[in-house]
Amino acid sequence: MLETIDLVRWEEFTDAYGPATRVAGLLRQLASADPSESRSAAGELFGRIVHQGDTSTAAAAAAPFLVELAGVERVGDRPLVLALLHAVATCWYPFDPVAVDAHRAAAAGVPLGIELLGHGDGAVRAGAAHLLGAFPEERERIEPALRDGLRAERGAVIRAGFFLSFRSLGARDDATIALLREGFRSAASPEERWSAALALAFARGSDGGVANEEIARLLVDAYLTGEVGGPLLAPLMWDWSAEVHTEGVLAALGSELVETVVAPRLFDALARRPSLWMLGSIHQHLLCATFPKKDTADDATGWSATQRRVIAGISDDDRLWADYTAYAPVTPELERRGLVAQRRPSPAAWEPYDREGARASLRALLAQAR
Repeated sequence: MLETIDLVRWEEFTDAYGPATRVAGLLRQLASADPSESRSAAGELFGRIVHQGDTSTAAAAAAPFLVELAGVERVGDRPLVLALLHAVATCWYPFDPVAVDAHRAAAAGVPLGIELLGHGDGAVRAGAAHLLGAFPEERERIEPALRDGLRAERGAVIRAGFFLSFRSLGARDDATIALLREGFRSAASPEERWSAALALAFARGSDGGVANEEIARLLVDAYLTGEVGGPLLAPLMWDWSAEVHTEGVLAALGSELVETVVAPRLFDALARRPSLWMLGSIHQHLLCATFPKKDTADDATGWSATQRRVIAGISDDDRLWADYTAYAPVTPELERRGLVAQRRPSPAAWEPYDREGARASLRALLAQAR
């Protein structure tokens, strides 16, 4: 085990703190049969090779050894090794060349992930499913294996993990979509039902999106009430926040459901005067759902009535613009869609946007839209 680890010139790679000279020792510790030792090493490796959203060059070098350790029965915490390998595959991929190299190195774990879908330990099966969701380019090979694993799975939380993997993978096969629909209809637990709905939101059949009004209502209400996440999915050994809390979830439902279900429910939520944090989050979700394509929204002449209402709501909401906590999630999305120019810093150094200038830009676009 790890026979070739000393052949790697680790000092030529970097982690979050400089030359990656500690990585080899941490990989050896990760191989320990003692779960506490293995978890301790995993925690430090997370902090070094995929630190706070940044992929280091050491991630690609470590990936083959993570694949090896994920296949060793005696390793103390294999689900955590699988979670670390998933992080290497997905951290800032595909936006950074270093991350692309790490993703390609981690892809060597796909055959092992497929094999582990039949493992006797449910946590390992869930970890394997989670890993496989990181490789949509391997969808044709992965989808049938995930389907077989889901059909055989009986544990509610583990089934939810499989559904979340299909959400990340983006199901395309008709047989998979039929299985997801059946899973949604027959779900015996909230986590299964919600995760299946999420997978269906991102599935695409031959005629496009496959979600319906029931799924859209469930996902919007789950977001607004906070009835997803921790309590349901805490047993899963990975950070599932990316699958759960991204504003792209509601946009994935498609324009028709956004118009008929998503936007009306979010407008109603705004009318109930939510907390400042939730106020900004709702505006953000409305913006992302009604303007799903970035850098294409600055021509207002073709806006729908719902899009005009979203922009008017943002520009006219004094409560939103009065507090950084509220407007912080909204302003980057406005910029990404070309709705406001990148704003120079205001005189208050902690406020990164010229709020009045941004509001004026939105009102000018609304005048054009009318």
